[in-house]
Amino acid sequence: MKAIKRWRFIKLVSLFLVFSLILGCVVGELRGFAIAGEAVPAKREVGVAKPRIGILDFAVERNVPTWLGRAAADALAYAIMLPDEPLWEVVPRQEVQEALVELRMPPTPTIADIQSIGARLNADYIATGRVVSATVTGRPKVGIVHIQVLVYDVKAGEPVNGANVMERSPEGIEDTRLIADALNRAARRAEENMRAVRLPTGQVLTRLPGDRVLLNIGARDAVTAGMRMSVIHTDLKTGETRKIGEIVVKRVEQRQSYADIDWEIQGIQQMDKVRAQFTLPPVGKVAMPPIRRERPTVTSWVQGIIFPLLALGALVAVIGQSRKPEKAPSVVAAQSLSTGEGIIVRFGAGSGTVLGVEVYRGTTAGFSPSRATMIDVVPGNVSQYVDTVEYFEGEASIEEVDEPERVPYLERDIEVPGRGKRQKINRSRQVVLSEYEEEFVHTPLELGRQYWYIVRRITARRPAMSVIAGGGVGGGGGGAAVAWEIVLSQFSQVIGPATALRRMTDTDLISPPNLGQPGSDNVNLADVTFRFLSVKGADEYAVFVGTSPADLVPGKAYMKQTIFTQDKDGVPIEMRLVNELNQVFKVTGATTFYWRVGYRNSRDMAPPYPDGWVWSVTHAFKTAELPPTPPKGSK
Repeated sequence: MKAIKRWRFIKLVSLFLVFSLILGCVVGELRGFAIAGEAVPAKREVGVAKPRIGILDFAVERNVPTWLGRAAADALAYAIMLPDEPLWEVVPRQEVQEALVELRMPPTPTIADIQSIGARLNADYIATGRVVSATVTGRPKVGIVHIQVLVYDVKAGEPVNGANVMERSPEGIEDTRLIADALNRAARRAEENMRAVRLPTGQVLTRLPGDRVLLNIGARDAVTAGMRMSVIHTDLKTGETRKIGEIVVKRVEQRQSYADIDWEIQGIQQMDKVRAQFTLPPVGKVAMPPIRRERPTVTSWVQGIIFPLLALGALVAVIGQSRKPEKAPSVVAAQSLSTGEGIIVRFGAGSGTVLGVEVYRGTTAGFSPSRATMIDVVPGNVSQYVDTVEYFEGEASIEEVDEPERVPYLERDIEVPGRGKRQKINRSRQVVLSEYEEEFVHTPLELGRQYWYIVRRITARRPAMSVIAGGGVGGGGGGAAVAWEIVLSQFSQVIGPATALRRMTDTDLISPPNLGQPGSDNVNLADVTFRFLSVKGADEYAVFVGTSPADLVPGKAYMKQTIFTQDKDGVPIEMRLVNELNQVFKVTGATTFYWRVGYRNSRDMAPPYPDGWVWSVTHAFKTAELPPTPPKGSK
């Protein structure tokens, strides 16, 4: 009898817990919908497009590399697109660039410029930013990047969101890699901060004497005295909205507040909407997060007990069954090759038994790694990949081994494309396989175009538990334990952009004529005109001049730079050097000089590797023989 009573008691307690859990989940979901509808008006709905946002290149302060301006914009775009529920739909970079060229936007756009480009892109918001600083510390050696972001409402012409963040990278060795890591972290933190911003919004309840208004929001809505707000009027006939004035909050109560009208272009009336103006917060802070005050309820009390218990149980189950995931490869840079017609992608080497690296390529910062974008699988624990203009197809495979002393290895065959049956691989954050087989197609780089990359490691490691094949446990089956398992790491962050630039040939260098051609042996060093043809994708050019071919590098040769924004091949570029070379190279007789052109895309993630420029061929010319100096006293 006691056992029956005990069983009934346990059954009642179990039913109570189940009922409480169901009630808590239902109420929690309803409360979640209510809060989401109140705090996030742009909640995703099926068939409803998200607001579009165009991201302009960031401005950079002094002593900050110019390439960080484009890299910061791309990092922010990727950070916005990364969540499952992004705040905005990012306008592709190509559309933004075409609009900037078409509208001839200045480097520092005004509010009117921002509204113009927003209308041209059909965007609801335009994001601008600034890279305030980018430094590498000594001990420990880490990168620190400080960025500021402002998101403008195109119709209102004012900032409505933003972030002010400073992030540091893990310890490392190479400066470019440290800065890139810190920049990506700062972009993700900026997106998190902007996601948390909730500007107080409300309506005008009534207009009071003395140019004052009563608002339907107060202290519980995060309104404070002195807060400046914009007043937005909606035309009832057309549905169009426009800003008609600004108000300043003077007195705040719990549920309402009083404000003075600062200015108005038409009369502010009842039902006009008001929105707090955004101000950039201090570094690391979130601008005006929502304030919520909720009384504890029985439901929240039950949730506070049940959910931690369920989470604890789930954690125990996961610990008992999961394996530690492999970390994503760290990012260094993607750069044009100084030899031309190629891109080098650099990333951190892995630890443990790394069998190979998967390489993915896309033409936008938001591309997704998949079989359609996989271009190669490279054997070994490599930390860089050179992308070329070659076309090839290939197959990579790893066979499982059943002897502990044998280490699996990756076979890569690019001679005969494999067309056999492939094992389907789940592209989750962590994948554990007993076998690995992948096919890939490497399409040629399109010269003059920017590319982005993602990499993922293939690692072999010993499983937590041996997997017995054959007769099972306990008897006579002759089974053998699998000694290794194949683990795919998390995907790296997007690396890039980088531009594949064609090589300049002899026909691209026009003048001075190359040595041996007419006019190449009597050049006037005091007035030399260098002419050459442009390269698609490059916008920054420099002429390097020296008396030795080995000296035609930065720091040794005489260098003269110019900017050329026509993104075309074969357009003549002319640089005239008057009284420059003769003052640097004080030669007295006929001298042979060597020169070549360096070029690059200033909007790439980093300058070309390893020299900072893509090089043309080298040409030479000889200066004219100077007449002998007449003896003193001669007439």
